[in-house]
Parts: sequence; structure tokens; C-alpha cells
Amino acid sequence: MLSWFACPAASWNGDADTRTDRYLDLPDFRYGGIKLREGRFEVKALQKDVGFCVFAAGLAGQVQRWVKWTTDSLATAGGVGRFVPEDRWVTIVKQRLLREFVIDDAGLFEVQPGGDNPPAEGHVELTRITRAESPQNWLTLGFEVSSAAGDRGALLSTLVQAFLDRQPVCPQDLLQADSRSYPDWLAARSG
Repeated sequence: MLSWFACPAASWNGDADTRTDRYLDLPDFRYGGIKLREGRFEVKALQKDVGFCVFAAGLAGQVQRWVKWTTDSLATAGGVGRFVPEDRWVTIVKQRLLREFVIDDAGLFEVQPGGDNPPAEGHVELTRITRAESPQNWLTLGFEVSSAAGDRGALLSTLVQAFLDRQPVCPQDLLQADSRSYPDWLAARSG
């Protein structure tokens, strides 16, 4: 999956953006999440579950709209820790490879992440995630478009197609049964 996504090959060790997130363990709750990331307190909530979409042969997944609120004030030592015991947090290490896309009059095109580009309207990420309490790794493939990009549904379809047009055939099927949000993935591994 790494060599398929990266084209040309990239390395988890040298090219991935690595971050550690601490999620509040919310057993059986799949519609939102609370996390601490790099000094920020973040709350995400499912705004709309659009449903499943088949994007191409062997590629199907959930399409959802999420909203996020962020603050720096609760993430400090005396902030959220006063209300939530330490053992309620789950530590997740993420190594993320990102491909960014912008749109102009000629259509959607890929740009180098972090370059001197207009703000990206969409990105595709391959992320290796590890729960600190488990040696097992999982991979996620996500497609995301910004809320400022207009018709998000049309842009998402265009983004997926533009990405797939640049790729060889995916080495494995990415199916509806395996498609889930981070809160859903965490809830399935809660406790």
C-alpha cells in the first residue's frame, strides 16, 4: 500500500508526518471524538452520514461530513486532566503521508504538500496507526475536501477520480465493510 500510494516510493521513517494523539475512550460512541493533539484540545462531531459510495472497482467507502472545534486552553496540565482520569485516554501514534490537491479554472491538480501553493481544497492521506497498548499496526486511506470548496460531494468524487487516475491499480480491495471513521475504529477497540 505504501508504494502504491506514494508513487514514487516513500518511507514511513523518512517521509511520514508523525504525531501522537490522545483520544478519550468513549466506548460504543461512533459519532464523535475528543482528543489532545500537540497542545490542543479537539472535539469532532459527525454532522452528516451521507452513506456508502462505490468510487471505482474495488474502492468503496463511507462518505461523512464532520465538524471540529479546537481550543488551546483545555489542553494544558490543569485543564482537561481535572475532569477526566488519566486511564480514560488512549494513545494513538499516527504516521501520515499526504497528497494535496487544489482546483483552478483548468480543474483539479496535485501540488507538493507544504509548498508555496494556494490552500488545498482536498487531500488524500495514507496513515499508519498504532495504539500504544498494542503492537499491531493498521492503515487508513482517507479522502477529504474542505468546507470552503463549494459542492463538496462533486469535489470529493473529482478528488477520488483524480487520485486514482494517477495511480496503478490498488494492490487490495478497499471495501465498504472496512470503511470507518476514527471514532468508529476506536469504539470497536475500546476497553
